[in-house]
Amino acid sequence: MLLQGSLNILSSIASGDLNNDNIIDLAFVDQYANTVNIVFGNGNGTFGSVKTLSVGNDSFLQGITVADFNGDTYLDIAVANEYQNNVRVFFGDGKQTFVAQITLYTGRSSYPNAIAAADFNSDGYKDIAVLNYYGRNVGIFLGYGNGSFQAQQTSFTGGYYHPKDFKIADFNSDDRLDVAVSYDTDNMISVLFGFDNGTLESKAKLVRGSTILYAAVGVGDFNGDGYMDIIVGTGSSSIAVFVGNENENFERQIIMTFGDGGTSISSIAGDFNGDGYQDVVIMDQSYGFLYMLLNTGQCYPNKTLETSTSIHQ
Repeated sequence: MLLQGSLNILSSIASGDLNNDNIIDLAFVDQYANTVNIVFGNGNGTFGSVKTLSVGNDSFLQGITVADFNGDTYLDIAVANEYQNNVRVFFGDGKQTFVAQITLYTGRSSYPNAIAAADFNSDGYKDIAVLNYYGRNVGIFLGYGNGSFQAQQTSFTGGYYHPKDFKIADFNSDDRLDVAVSYDTDNMISVLFGFDNGTLESKAKLVRGSTILYAAVGVGDFNGDGYMDIIVGTGSSSIAVFVGNENENFERQIIMTFGDGGTSISSIAGDFNGDGYQDVVIMDQSYGFLYMLLNTGQCYPNKTLETSTSIHQ
């Protein structure tokens, strides 16, 4: 389905049951529209008209996530507002209405450009993490479970490079959440391991590639060994897979090629065909295609995929 309207540049999208009807809805942000956009699902693959939530003038929204932040069982929405150096949280009432907006400040000239919700200190409440581009850190707001949050705790992502995207997962199987970060230069990603108190190790585990690595990262257990792996776009219609192990190390085991010279900018992992293996959906910015790469459960070095499912928008 292609949603059309007055959007300029769609920068981030999230999904969830936002009106408590057991049907998946979509929430997305446009970098220049100063609004959060919501479409409620009809349960048959179609959606209703766009509902908008204003975040104020001169906003530049770069990320969105949904979670229950105040413990009322209804999903709320949080967005990263890069130009305003803050996070805006809208609380849902389960009836297509979002009220009681709060603002969390990420620091002067921090420029948050990605956002995620997770429980970083294992207290059962959802916290908010942001990736601060100019701040060069991951900022975590620990939640109290009642719609309020502690002040931001920051963890440094490196001295010279600006972080562009991150994903959250337990990469070393210690039941603590870690963060994989990509950068806007130097062909590297890093993994910061968590301490279960809302902070991350100051020294990141660096994972380098011999080819260009684009910003967007995805995570999943792609070889079924119980350890989380990392995928990242490399340009030229290909992705690299960095395979994790029990020693907190990552090895670039395979590069998968698909399509014809496009630029992969985003990826989502999941078992899309029900065979128990984590598959990957890739967004190709150059040609406007979505590619589904089905995982066979086997790894082949430098494998070029001969087939893939493409969905043209």
